[in-house]
Amino acid sequence: MVLLCLDTETTGLTLDNHCLWQISGIFKKGDVEERFDFKMRPFRGDPIESGAFIKTGVTQEELETYPDQKEALDKFITLLNKYGTAEDGSVEKIYIIGYNVKFDLDFINQWFEFNKIGRVWWRHIYWPYIDVMSLAATYYMTKRSEFENFKLGTVYRYVFGKDFENAHSADADVEATWDLFRYLYSRMVINTEIKTRQISK
Repeated sequence: MVLLCLDTETTGLTLDNHCLWQISGIFKKGDVEERFDFKMRPFRGDPIESGAFIKTGVTQEELETYPDQKEALDKFITLLNKYGTAEDGSVEKIYIIGYNVKFDLDFINQWFEFNKIGRVWWRHIYWPYIDVMSLAATYYMTKRSEFENFKLGTVYRYVFGKDFENAHSADADVEATWDLFRYLYSRMVINTEIKTRQISK
């Protein structure tokens, strides 16, 4: 089984006007974990929105120093092929994991389409994706009123009793998402196994 937990940073919130400039992730296949963090110049040339600047602290001048986005795309595709290829050479599907991950996937699709590759990377992944925000909402359904909001940092603080460092950087956000996923998944599996045993008695 192959898992890919990912997160992106973008120049703004709308696909029509903005694009991604950072993609980070963790591939897990068996006992192997590999992390990546690719930064790139915005391929649309759009200036970073004020809200994105406040969130990440990255400046337009800094964005212009990053490598060309095609370089990052080639590296990302190489990783997809590496982990999405079974021993017999066939395509091995990858589970995509993220926090409010549809946002990230929409911008990744845009990135591929801008380079006229289309959505070929979808052949590598399972549908539907695994949204950790939805997992957390389900797990804490009876305690939802205890959360001031359901942002990643807020949920992480509730679960682990502390803030995670460098929030709003894709590489830090993906580590926090990965921790949350493992925490929630392990407890959901345990609870399911317990309830199954109780029902079978």
